[in-house]
Amino acid sequence: MSNSSFPSARDPADPFFLATLHSDSDVGRIDPAHVEVRRSVLEVRRTVSNRVFFQCKYCAHLHEFERAEMSIVDLASVDRIYRDVVWFVMYHVKFCKYIPSYIKEMNADAPWLAADIGAYWAESAMEIGLRDDEERRCVVVDPSVDDTTSTESAEPSFLP
Repeated sequence: MSNSSFPSARDPADPFFLATLHSDSDVGRIDPAHVEVRRSVLEVRRTVSNRVFFQCKYCAHLHEFERAEMSIVDLASVDRIYRDVVWFVMYHVKFCKYIPSYIKEMNADAPWLAADIGAYWAESAMEIGLRDDEERRCVVVDPSVDDTTSTESAEPSFLP
């Protein structure tokens, strides 16, 4: 879930990694509000130790004390991503003053507790290379699909 001290000075965010869960296959498979959160709100980031987290792109530039609660979601497993995003929507999207009102309005009436949707969220996360690290109890980027292993790049890398 959310952890206000994550990422940390010991494990800072990797400035060369930025991805999205959004894909063209979202439309028609999940609710339009879910599509908009995936496309416009959630950034998939990682720390230098390869630990994956989601972050609100609208308030990411602010100091943690200036952001609404749960602006960062520390992921424990790929299978729990949908549940973690539901919490993010309930406790962050609703209260973040930087998220556009049309997104908040879409999410106010969206069916966020649909049990059958979780598998789609997990599958799409695995498609972009997210995997469970059971030893560390977190989500990581699979090194076999990671094209950001070189830190010599000057630009952030985006996964498909």
